[in-house]
Amino acid sequence: MSKEMAAALFSLEMPIPSITERYQSIVTGASGSDIEATYESNEPRALKIKDEFKKNFIKELNNLFVIPTRVSISDISDYINLIELEHNVKIGVVEAAKRTGSEIVIDDNLPKELNDMAATLSKVKALKPDVLVVSGHTKGALTAIRQLSEMRVNVPMLAMNTFSSW
Repeated sequence: MSKEMAAALFSLEMPIPSITERYQSIVTGASGSDIEATYESNEPRALKIKDEFKKNFIKELNNLFVIPTRVSISDISDYINLIELEHNVKIGVVEAAKRTGSEIVIDDNLPKELNDMAATLSKVKALKPDVLVVSGHTKGALTAIRQLSEMRVNVPMLAMNTFSSW
């Protein structure tokens, strides 16, 4: 039996209506105002759209795990492993790359302080990957953006992850 992909959230910083609106925007490409107008409407077409979205969203929630407590960074791997084992799912970038047949060309550990990514970004500049995934909270994201610009490193897609467990 193949494992499905899933996500784990260790902190919900947005209210649930914002999460559902953002999810619907990603799935449908609709703007926030279009989504609000759909939910305010009682026209048959709007009712059908709302029902379809609700079914899809509930299905997706089966692969979303929220950890309702504060955890230390060192505990995140344990939580991920437990979720993967208990629910027969895989969480993480490396697993997603394997599942899609993507090749990981750089797999570096960034410095704990997340203050200098130049060595990794030099590899990115030389190897020109299609996607760069950086893990490291807000500080890591800001350092990556600043150094990508300073070093004139161009990547077609940049993704940020908020924890360091892959």
